[in-house]
Amino acid sequence: MKQKLIVVVGPTASGKTGLGVELAMRLGGEIVSADSRQVYCGLDIGTGKEGEACRISDGQMRQVPQKETREETLDYLRSCLRCIEGVPQWLIDIVKPGQRFTLFDWLPLAKMVIEDIVSRGKIPIVVGGTGLYVQALIEGFVLEKVSVVQPGADSLDLNALSLNDLRSMLLESDPEAYDRVDLKNPHRLKRAIERARMGQKPTKVRPDFDTLQIGVSLERNELYRRIDERVDRRFQNGMLDEVVGLVQAGVDQSWLLGLGLEYRIIGSFVLDNIMPVDMPVDETVELLKTLPTYEIMRQELKYKIHAFARRQLVWFRRFPEIVWVESRGDALAVAGRFIDQN
Repeated sequence: MKQKLIVVVGPTASGKTGLGVELAMRLGGEIVSADSRQVYCGLDIGTGKEGEACRISDGQMRQVPQKETREETLDYLRSCLRCIEGVPQWLIDIVKPGQRFTLFDWLPLAKMVIEDIVSRGKIPIVVGGTGLYVQALIEGFVLEKVSVVQPGADSLDLNALSLNDLRSMLLESDPEAYDRVDLKNPHRLKRAIERARMGQKPTKVRPDFDTLQIGVSLERNELYRRIDERVDRRFQNGMLDEVVGLVQAGVDQSWLLGLGLEYRIIGSFVLDNIMPVDMPVDETVELLKTLPTYEIMRQELKYKIHAFARRQLVWFRRFPEIVWVESRGDALAVAGRFIDQN
């Protein structure tokens, strides 16, 4: 019998995590985060992390082990667990800010964690809004070595290239990847070029999962209302403080601005209004809040997240196998029937 895997997807602020937790509590499951930003320690408010650390050990902020045994890697991931109402969340807080971490770093860890959850008689429930991560897991993306490393690959400075230069370089290095990648996203262009230059190519090996994909559906105005309330709540909880702290800690600015909307818009606001680096974070934040552009920045962030949520919906609607639900009751019914199937 194939492994049962439940996936919860949907736009930002739609309540995916809450639904995932309820499914896990009702069905005896554990959550596997499919969020490309929640993997980083210190990015807490802006990425919407929930729950509390339930670490077996305190776990150091370091790169996920690459050359250790499977059990040592699992032990490390266990040391980074967070819990919501007793439900474990995997693959959150596993690397330090500024560390390079890609889809192909996440995939083997997700598969390893899913195997561990199943081996203990639990149901793995993948929850997250990073659509590419979810798609890659379900469709079985793997990274294969297909050619020799191109000369000079290690010394290539992609950060110095324009968007058009990156597109041209990818077209020359890997025409197939050029047809697949988001040509407006410099981060993904750089990663595709690096893989091509290192002689690596994504391919698919269908995983041995029996998968149910549940999509959270909300009326558009309700979704916008939730987004606006969440932005306000995050500012109240210290999101500006979090970004100021990262800037003052010296994290790479291009990495910070490439994290997504919250960190790009708030980060740009902070960097455009540089305060003395020796000023305490709370004093810096209070000064920034007095600027006339502060409220403009907050409103811009809300509008940009509205647009991002629309793009997420377009992405997920491409997959007809997703079962869209409007209530938790509907989701629980669908999931219950799926688990009962032989």
